[in-house]
Amino acid sequence: MLSLAGARTDLAAYGAFCRSPARDFTCGPQPEFPEAPEAFARLAATDSAARASLRRAGASHADPRVRAVIALAPAVARALTRASLAAVRVPLLVVVGDSDHVAPPATNARYAAAGVPGARLVTVPRAGHYVFLDPCTERGRRVIPALCVDAGGSDRATAQARVIAQAVGFLRDALDAPR
Repeated sequence: MLSLAGARTDLAAYGAFCRSPARDFTCGPQPEFPEAPEAFARLAATDSAARASLRRAGASHADPRVRAVIALAPAVARALTRASLAAVRVPLLVVVGDSDHVAPPATNARYAAAGVPGARLVTVPRAGHYVFLDPCTERGRRVIPALCVDAGGSDRATAQARVIAQAVGFLRDALDAPR
């Protein structure tokens, strides 16, 4: 979402962040696809379209039709350049759980929101990274339990209802929509 608003990626800077003591959980495999780093490395080594896409990673992907952005639990924000965040001119609402251990708020949501002039940051109490997903099915709880149990014991339906109300208000204000 931030790329559509004009933020640009610097893969070398993100790599340096991931090699630094400040690195966070976004630098490693994620529970929903733990094989992703190896699969991506294989794809980048064998697929010309993937290599071409990587060469364009730092280009602008801004879409002039985008008039406001809501970023829920943004991850890998440290891949975004400070200069490009400062140049974002569309209203931005960043929402994060205060117990997000997958994309820790300090190195992701707060970093992004602090970089964009006028951005709003909303922190959801007792909520983790996956609180914005639909409630899990029984099979989901068996197959990927880490995505189904919310940090701090938050209730997804309650947290999502609050975020939806905030998002609607933000979009009405940002887009000057009638109430």
